[in-house]
Amino acid sequence: MLVDWAPEEATGYRLAIRRDNEPSLTYFPRVGVFDLYPIEPPQVPIAGHYVVTFYDRDGASLKTPSTLLQGLFVEHPDPIIRFPNER
Repeated sequence: MLVDWAPEEATGYRLAIRRDNEPSLTYFPRVGVFDLYPIEPPQVPIAGHYVVTFYDRDGASLKTPSTLLQGLFVEHPDPIIRFPNER
């Protein structure tokens, strides 16, 4: 589980994906973070391979643990979530 791999001081996380050869990553949630305690399942627009970034209670990003350097695969996206340029 994601909480098992999170740094001790982490309280939240974000996921990011590169879409259609775009130069930058798109982060979810777009504002804020998903909670780690209790775990808030990610809401993302498509199934795929995502980069994980953890954050502490002050909103500072934390070093990614080696077990997650390759990211993770999200199988079940939320059909309501859209990319910023989609309507």
